Amino acid sequence: MSKLQQLDALIGKILRVSIIAITIIVIGAMTLQVLGRYFIPLPFYGLDEFTGHTAVWFYMLGAAYSASKSDHIKADMLEIFKVPPKAQYVISLIASAISIVIAGFMIVWSYKYLVWSISKHEVTPSLHIPTSVFQISILVGAVLLFIYFIKELVSRIRHKQPFVDEEYESMVSNQ
Repeated sequence: MSKLQQLDALIGKILRVSIIAITIIVIGAMTLQVLGRYFIPLPFYGLDEFTGHTAVWFYMLGAAYSASKSDHIKADMLEIFKVPPKAQYVISLIASAISIVIAGFMIVWSYKYLVWSISKHEVTPSLHIPTSVFQISILVGAVLLFIYFIKELVSRIRHKQPFVDEEYESMVSNQ
């Protein structure tokens, strides 16, 4: 296993553990919200805010993990309309390139947004947590998406297949 594959496996493991931990935290916070609102006449100030901001980490890391497995949402209309395989391949390359460009724009935008937020010393209204703690998730997610979209494009070019997924990759590498 090459160093790059080891790094990819490590990042995948970190993403999985992070997503599970964030899911547990968000579920716990939402449970406290419901309990506090309907069963205990005790409001938990800032819990809505914390849950919403933490969910952004979940969304961005989930998107990156999904992209790492090539499981992200795709509209595979090409197969429905019986587009020839060569055209499917070219269109998939274009789609990958567009995904890379969009992720690149997200990186630039989220970096500028994060720098602006830090310079303004923005904090959340109730808990006074620096908003950069939550906004950095957009940058991290965008960088990971960018990397995984490049990996997907390279994989498509290398295997000359329009839709290469992890199962196909393992099948090819085991031969």
